[in-house]
Amino acid sequence: MKKLLLTAAIIALTGLQPALAHEGEDHSKTEQHGQHETSAIHDEATQITTKDDALKVMRDGVSFMDEAVNKHKADLFAGGKVMDQLHDVTVHIEEAAKFLESDTANIDPAKKARLSSAIKQLVKTTTDFHVATHDKNIDKTLVELKKTQGALKLVESALK
Repeated sequence: MKKLLLTAAIIALTGLQPALAHEGEDHSKTEQHGQHETSAIHDEATQITTKDDALKVMRDGVSFMDEAVNKHKADLFAGGKVMDQLHDVTVHIEEAAKFLESDTANIDPAKKARLSSAIKQLVKTTTDFHVATHDKNIDKTLVELKKTQGALKLVESALK
């Protein structure tokens, strides 16, 4: 019972972290978030029906994060269009993670535990990456990107 409560608390806290990524921003301006451009990742995230779909959203999201840092750094750290897209990508990675977490009926318990742990790690490092970009901390951003890429490999491995 204690494990169940602890697990529920961790999942609840993990779900609250994205809200903290924008702490201090003025969210009263709804037009700010209404102007996001739709991306291929957004389209993929709305159509997740299989583990492969969810994994593709995660892979594409992590690729976008890598590209944002390495090719569009100036726009990312200036709070431009790339930052808005990054926020959306982070949300879609979490949606894919929730799908994988809920779609574990046919997985043995040991593999399920590894997958759950890997998913939590991926969501946490993705959120930490997002926070680091808001803080305009390039060193921490790069560290969190590497951690996110490693966590994605753990998710992929747990699904094999």
